[in-house]
Amino acid sequence: MAMAVEDNDGRSLSEWIAEASAFLNEAVKPLKETQTLSTSQIRSLVPSSYTARHTDSDLHTITLYALRLLSNIQVASKATPVPSPGAMTLGMRDLTILYKLFDFLIIYCLYPCLTIGVGVSLRKRLNHAFGGKQHAPAIEKGEGKPDILEAILTGILNLQKEGGDVGTLIGVRSKYMLDVLAGCGELAFNPAVSETEKAQWTAKFNEMLESLDAQALITMLTSLLHTQCPTWFRTVLAEKLSMVSVRPRGDGVQSVVSFVLGLRTGEDVSLEKVTRAAKLICAIPKTMSGDDYYGIVCPQLLGMLDLPGDKTPMPRVSAQIIAQLNSTVPEVARRYIIQPVHQPLLAPASEESLRKSISRLTVLVVNPDFVLTEKLIRPVLLPLWGLLLYAYKTNRSTWQEQAQSLILVHVKTTGGAKAIVRLLQNITYVSGPTWEFGPGSEGGINIRPATIQREVGMDEIDGRVEAALDLLKGVETVEGLMSEVLLALLRLWLSAGEESGSSDPVAMVATLRLLQETLDRFGESALKKPRQIIELVKGVLDEFVEKIKASRRQSSPATAAPGLAGLGSIVQGQDSDDEDEDKEGDGQEGDSDTVGLAISLLTAILGESEDLSAEEVRLLGTTKSSLDFISRNYPNPLLAAPALNLKTLIAARTSVSDDVESTLTTEKTSVEKYAEGLQLLQDPLVPVRAHGMQILRDLVDVADPVVDVNAVLSMFTNLVRDEDSFIYLNAIKGLSALTYRYGIEITRHLLQAYAESSEKWTVDARLRVGEALLRTIQGLGAALVGDAATDIARVLLDVSARRKEIVEDVRLRASALSILGMAVETNATGMGQWCARAIEGALAILQLERNEDAVTVRRASVVLIAGVLKGIAAVAEFPAEHLKDMQRIITYVEATDSDELVRVQARGVLNILHDMISGEFRLEESASVLRI
Repeated sequence: MAMAVEDNDGRSLSEWIAEASAFLNEAVKPLKETQTLSTSQIRSLVPSSYTARHTDSDLHTITLYALRLLSNIQVASKATPVPSPGAMTLGMRDLTILYKLFDFLIIYCLYPCLTIGVGVSLRKRLNHAFGGKQHAPAIEKGEGKPDILEAILTGILNLQKEGGDVGTLIGVRSKYMLDVLAGCGELAFNPAVSETEKAQWTAKFNEMLESLDAQALITMLTSLLHTQCPTWFRTVLAEKLSMVSVRPRGDGVQSVVSFVLGLRTGEDVSLEKVTRAAKLICAIPKTMSGDDYYGIVCPQLLGMLDLPGDKTPMPRVSAQIIAQLNSTVPEVARRYIIQPVHQPLLAPASEESLRKSISRLTVLVVNPDFVLTEKLIRPVLLPLWGLLLYAYKTNRSTWQEQAQSLILVHVKTTGGAKAIVRLLQNITYVSGPTWEFGPGSEGGINIRPATIQREVGMDEIDGRVEAALDLLKGVETVEGLMSEVLLALLRLWLSAGEESGSSDPVAMVATLRLLQETLDRFGESALKKPRQIIELVKGVLDEFVEKIKASRRQSSPATAAPGLAGLGSIVQGQDSDDEDEDKEGDGQEGDSDTVGLAISLLTAILGESEDLSAEEVRLLGTTKSSLDFISRNYPNPLLAAPALNLKTLIAARTSVSDDVESTLTTEKTSVEKYAEGLQLLQDPLVPVRAHGMQILRDLVDVADPVVDVNAVLSMFTNLVRDEDSFIYLNAIKGLSALTYRYGIEITRHLLQAYAESSEKWTVDARLRVGEALLRTIQGLGAALVGDAATDIARVLLDVSARRKEIVEDVRLRASALSILGMAVETNATGMGQWCARAIEGALAILQLERNEDAVTVRRASVVLIAGVLKGIAAVAEFPAEHLKDMQRIITYVEATDSDELVRVQARGVLNILHDMISGEFRLEESASVLRI
């Protein structure tokens, strides 16, 4: 039905405003007046000159009159001259009356035409419009007809389309958008509306949604999607909400995450919120295939990785969502995330693309999902190595640091010594088969096409060795790693010597330099795990003895293997004497230097490694025969004497029993893990520190006796105060593991921290401890009894009640109430008397703390009461007077609280009570709620 626009009779804007003001002053009554006007009484306020021409129903008539006023104010406003372009014709008083008129049209005319549950609650809408200073209209929702609703919506949409001052004030960005959207939804999806009408209004409903940005869209859809919403509308809203992530504008995922995390309202980022956001984003809408959905969502997740991490948590949240994708749908993660991130490192790419790839990898490896880290770094390890070497050569320190950081994360988490050795074996790596690194357009680095692979010259060896040594500094403290690197370099050189005809001379020289510098700079850490060094040295000694024996048999000098002779020159740091090369027996002389190094290595191991395992001591014992032969048969005392001394030292160490061996071997495994975890916690790289936390948590989970519980508790307690969300979220998991494994004493420590109000323990840090307590309670389950229940209840009740002597932050009080509610819901029987105490405290808050600042605490109080009711086995467990008080107070809160969410929650509590009492006392279905 089209809106009937009356001729404005030539009246001015001020005259129409005056008529609207006179009508509204009588139609909308203030609270101090007890009489609420009925629809027929409101119609009587409409000028008789208008009603005489309209014989429609009362609601129809006042609707058309309100639309007539708005339309004529619009016409008069557009006809009124303005002093300057862009100026408004409406003054402040005019705007107040105009808004009041529009609120009247929405509340008194539109809402009565909606099905119950469509739109927001009438009470909330009234408070929003008049600040709670007017009576609710006497008419009820659902009395109207579709033709009246259509007239209202058509009139509003026409006013918006015509523009002008009035159209702008009620446009799609105005506070009335939600009401108009609800009305369009009524006509578009209500089964009672004809299919022809539905098609028209469905188009308008969708058009309105498309005009909104994602954040506004989510806000509106969630406002309409409440418990009272009818099923036919709820289904539509839920479907629209699930499609926000794939909006063509490309801002859907970020908006969903921002909404769930509460970033617009300044809420803390919690592990629970991040998990919930990940689940929402990973849920595929029913109307889409997985490929189509992820093909739209994943590029948005990649885009979120590019946002500045110092200003928003979005990059790390995106990384956690990607980790969830990799865990649940690894093929999707590979195709839509990992491959696009890798692409700029595997083919020609601009400087910007390469920079973005490195940045995205840096954010992604912060996540503790080491399976994902392996997938991200291992396939591009050599290109990253090439990038590091090129950056070092061209003095691009930032690029070198970024590439080195990524390599170190891989080495310290999953790659280990194998990854380092792989890089050192490729010390001459330059580029891929069809590309090479080059200078970027903005002073950085790009990847450009290349048809011929460039070879590394001798003049580049020093720089590449120094770059490799810089990398080795980053892993020097990793237990056992430098030993494996040293062994690998030794084997690499020896094998190169044996195959000297086919070896790359540049690579051989570079390996020599690496071996020499590794021994010089990292010798102490390289000897910490001696078993393999002993094996290698034994081979050198045995080979030397065989050469001596063969030489005697053949009565001619033995020919030295290039590997042994070269190794001797490495250690001595000297070149072979030209004269020696011309002498017979020069091979044995060169080999003697190598054997001297071998003996020195074994002597150093015996001197520095007092805790050799029995296996290592037995392995040492196998060298005694070769040492004995050398000491008795080699003519040079500079070699024979050290061989004899070493044989004696080894003989003294071979008395370790098999029982001791077993004990040491078993204990050392746990000790090494524990030491590694503690060591990694000191690393500056966040992913490495997280790996250390994971190692300690694994030891805690199995109650390993090597764990110093107090020390680990202190570390996790300190880490929970870290400002990095990635660190403190992992610390929360560590504290939860400690409480689960070591019981009440750990829980008491957390409770003490949670209750401590000081500079040491900020509100944010205490809230994080509260999250650990919440996980502890959920893990205890039926074991939440006795001292544990008492200690938890006392502290939580104390914190929740702090508003006088100690003024506690409302967020912390709300946290305490929420945790207490979970405790009771988890095991009401175990909580015993504290259930009633919890109810008393919550009811006191609802009665005494009515101001706006206490909204959060009131919400948590209602949730606590609901948790108690869900947790108890039967309503009869509560004294009758408690039930009566609860019924009275909650009913009052549901009717009067200024916060809509508190009222909705209170209504839910009343429903729970009703169901429980009906089941306990067999009340009739028609009985009043809680008529005890």
